Amino acid sequence: MKKYLAMLLAVLMLASLSSAAFAESTTVEIDTVELSIDDWNYEGGVTTTISNVGIKIWLPEYLVDGEQELTEEEESRGFLLKMEDVEGGPLAFAVAGLGADIESLEEYAAYLLTNDGYTSVKMADINDIPALVYYMPSLDTEAVAFHLNNNDILELYFTPAADEACSDLIRAMISSIQVAED
Repeated sequence: MKKYLAMLLAVLMLASLSSAAFAESTTVEIDTVELSIDDWNYEGGVTTTISNVGIKIWLPEYLVDGEQELTEEEESRGFLLKMEDVEGGPLAFAVAGLGADIESLEEYAAYLLTNDGYTSVKMADINDIPALVYYMPSLDTEAVAFHLNNNDILELYFTPAADEACSDLIRAMISSIQVAED
């Protein structure tokens, strides 16, 4: 479990390093995927609001119960939240803000598609919210990125994405993302 949390920390470090490399613009073809909350059965978990980012998401209870305290280093690197499976399983989840000056999800997708380490880069519509989903094979992590009004990127990280038992849960969590109502 600690291995997966360490991988999530490495993901954020890679993402924060990559945000400085957006000076060059490239046009690329991006696939699109649509995910909906109606596609999954959400029994056995809870819908929780991540208030500091304005979204709500369905999570298995053992993740919600596994919320971890952030270190100063994690906070300085943009982490807003991290959770791990309290039942000893491998599943981990984290939320981070990149603090990058990126004008659109398309710009971010172009960057990801032209740099090593990112695969399955797709524009997504998640319950009517524009998003970008991608996979980082070296870290076995699936990420969902949202573009914020201040040109920052908010990312949600899910690991281990290749684990068959976790992949369905990860898809369910991603498809449950909605704007939190005030």
